[in-house]
Parts: sequence; structure tokens; C-alpha cells
Amino acid sequence: MGPENIDKNQIRLTARQKNFLSRLVEIYHELKTPVHYSVIARSLGLSSSTAYDMLRVLEEKGMVSSQYKTDKKAAGPGRASIVFRPSVSAIRQFIPFDIDNSLIGEWKETRASIINSLENKGGADSMELVNALLRQSDKMHSPMASCALVLTALMISFRESRKETGNADMVDLISKVPASGPGISSIASFMLGLLVADRRVRDQIKNYQEYIGKYISFAQDMSQENLNNLHELMMDVCASLWPEMAFR
Repeated sequence: MGPENIDKNQIRLTARQKNFLSRLVEIYHELKTPVHYSVIARSLGLSSSTAYDMLRVLEEKGMVSSQYKTDKKAAGPGRASIVFRPSVSAIRQFIPFDIDNSLIGEWKETRASIINSLENKGGADSMELVNALLRQSDKMHSPMASCALVLTALMISFRESRKETGNADMVDLISKVPASGPGISSIASFMLGLLVADRRVRDQIKNYQEYIGKYISFAQDMSQENLNNLHELMMDVCASLWPEMAFR
């Protein structure tokens, strides 16, 4: 989403909506996770229904996204609840400067951690690393760091599903993805589609769906500078996972 769209979203917000969205950004930063509407309702002294309706209005304006989340600690299938997260545009609009600096630091630390984990993997189980990366992505404030972790997890799963057969053409395709919102978004959907079709790993990637939705939302709203950073990391991950191939 370009600057023009961000400005339009800001203009359409009323003072009440801006106050509500600002509080959502603060809570999201504090909790490091999508926020249930009842949490922000209590914070602002509103009814849950009022908070829910406001979040839906902000979602229509492109400032909030929603997802269903199940309680993984509960026995049985668990009950899904709807949670909300501010868009990158909303975070840029309301996040304080010191927090913005912390996002840069978080990205640098995450990037270094990803490269280090791939270089020093040793005999560790690949799917354990995948699950650890996905869990870590939920704790990130930085959209770029969150996307990097999900993308790396996908690429590791993709490599594991093709250990026996190999797939140089597909890997070459990954390496040629452009550093754009559509490009970075489509490669994640592409890899997930191939993984779903592979019966050997299908059961291990069921939880990817919720992460991919968040990933695509972030990627489509990312600045060109951040897209370039994410693309550069993708090339480094490619070089680490497939050292036999040459990546530019």
C-alpha cells in the first residue's frame, strides 16, 4: 500500500476512530499479539459490542485486520475467537519514535538470529526449527521481522518436502521473485500450495494458514525499503538452504 492510500485512510478517520486505533496500537505493542475486542473494550471503558463494531469499521478502512485464533492449550478442538491487529499503516501513524527505533533493532536481531540458526543447525530437527520460527513470528512487533520468520519457515519446509526428488527449477523460481509486495506475497502462497499437495508434510503445515494471512497483509503494506530488506534475506536463506546452487 503506497503513501497515497495511507493518507486517504488517515483522512477518513474521525477523532473517535483515531483515539480507538491509537489505543489498539499501544495494546498490540504491549502484548505482542493480536488483541481480542474485549481487551480494548475494557481499556477504553466501552461495551464489547461497541469495541467490536468499531474494529470492524476500522477493518473496512484498511487500518485493522482480523483473524480467528483457537486456544491451543485447551483440550479437544478448542473454540475459535476473533482477534484484531493494527495494519502497518496504523502502526506507522500512531507508533512513537522510540518504538519505531525498537522495530529497527528487532528486525536486525531477527535477521541475525535466522542466519545463525541456519548456519548452526547441526543435527537439529528441521520441523522443530520451523515450529520455533512460527511461534517466534507471533511475538514480533516488527512486520518485517514477522514476515522474515514465516518466510524462512516456509522455505525450510519446502526444502524438506523435496529432499528426495530435488527441484532445482522451483528453487530457481524462488530466487527470481521480485522485491515487490505482490512478488513477496505470491511466493509464500506458491510454496504453501506445493506443500499442501505433498502428503508427506501436509499434516505438519496445517497451522501455516493463519501465519500466511498475516504475512500477506504485512507484505502488501510494506515500504519498498523493507521489501528490499526482506528480499535480501530471502536470498541469504536460499543460499544457506541450497548451497549447491548459485544465487545472485
